[in-house]
Amino acid sequence: MVLNILLLILKIIGIALLSIIALAVLIVLLVLLTKVKYNIECGNDSGTYFKGRLSYLLGIVKAKALYKDDKLYYVLKIFGKRLLGSEPDLENNKSSKKASEQYKNIKESDDKNIEKDVSENNKEEYETEKEPEIIKNQDLKTKDDLKYEKEEKEIQTENSSFSEKKASWQDRYSNIKYDYSTEDFTVRRVKINEISNENEPENKEKFNEKEFNKDRENNTYSEENNVLKEEIKEEIKEEIKEDESGDTENKVNLKYFLNLPMEDKKIILGGAYKFLKRFCKTVLPKTVLINAKAGVGDPAGTGLMLALCGIFKGLFIEGLNVSGDFDNVMFLGNAKFSGKFTLGYLLYSALCFIILKPVRKAVILFIKN
Repeated sequence: MVLNILLLILKIIGIALLSIIALAVLIVLLVLLTKVKYNIECGNDSGTYFKGRLSYLLGIVKAKALYKDDKLYYVLKIFGKRLLGSEPDLENNKSSKKASEQYKNIKESDDKNIEKDVSENNKEEYETEKEPEIIKNQDLKTKDDLKYEKEEKEIQTENSSFSEKKASWQDRYSNIKYDYSTEDFTVRRVKINEISNENEPENKEKFNEKEFNKDRENNTYSEENNVLKEEIKEEIKEEIKEDESGDTENKVNLKYFLNLPMEDKKIILGGAYKFLKRFCKTVLPKTVLINAKAGVGDPAGTGLMLALCGIFKGLFIEGLNVSGDFDNVMFLGNAKFSGKFTLGYLLYSALCFIILKPVRKAVILFIKN
C-alpha cells in the first residue's frame, strides 16, 4: 500500500513537471516562431506625418505611434490593457473625436462661467468706487496700526533702560584715575646677536666641516652603483612593455583583429556578409507603395527624373507611382511599407555567425576580460 501511494505521488509530480516543461517550450516556440507584423505610413501631402503599427504574439502585444504637427503620440498594449502611452485616445478615432468634442464643450462652458463671474466682479468694483469713502474718515484702528504702536512702545522702553545704564556707568568710573608715575620705565640698548641667541635653543648641534667632508669621501653611492641603477631601470621598462603587449593581445580591439591571419579575416568577413544578407531579407518590407508628385522647375529635368523613376520601378519597386509637375519646384507624396519577420530566424542567423572559430575566440576573450 505504501509503495502504491509513493508511486502515485511520483506520477503526479512527474506529470506536473512535464506540463510545466511543455508550457515553457510552447511559450519559447511562440516567442521565436510567431511573426512580428509592422506597418509604416509617412508623407507630406496633408502635413508632415508618420504612423507606425506593430503587432506580436498573435495580437497579444500591440504598439502604435503617431508623429504629426511636431508632436509624438504612442501606445503600448498587452492583452488589450494599456501599459505605456502619451495619448489615451490614439487607437480609436471615433472615441477620440467624441472625447475631443466633450472636452471642447466643457471648455466653452467653463469660459462662459468665468466671463460671467468677471463681469459681476467688475460691476461690484464700479459700484464701490461710486460710494463715499466713509471708512477713511472714521477714526477706526486696524490690527496693523495696533501692532505698530506696540512695537514703538517696546523700542522706547529699551532706549530708556539703555540711557539709565549709561548714566550709572559714567557715575561709577568718572572718579577713577590711573597714575603712570608709580611705575618705572627703563630703556637700554641691545645687540642683534643677543636677540637671536635668546630665541635659539640651548642644545643645538654645531656644523662641522671636517665631519661633512669625511661623509662625502665615504659616500656609498658611487658611480658604479649609479650604473647598476640605470640598468635595473631599463630591465623594468622592458618587462612593463612585454606585459602591456600581452594585455593588448588578450584584449578584443582593432589591433586584435588586424593581427589576425588572413584566413581568419576572410572567415569573419564572409560570416558578417551572410548575417547582413539574412537580416535584410527578413526585416525589409515585403510590400511598398509610393505615390508622389514632384517637379524640378525645368521640363527637361523633370522628364529625366520621371525616366529614372520608371527604371527604378521596373528593377526594384513595383508600387512606385510618380507624376511630374513641369512648371514648379515641388514634392508631395506618401508612402506605405508593411512586412513580417520572425525572431527565431534572426537568432539562428546570429548563432551561425557566432559559431565561427575566430568569432568564437573573440567572444570568449571579451567575456573573460
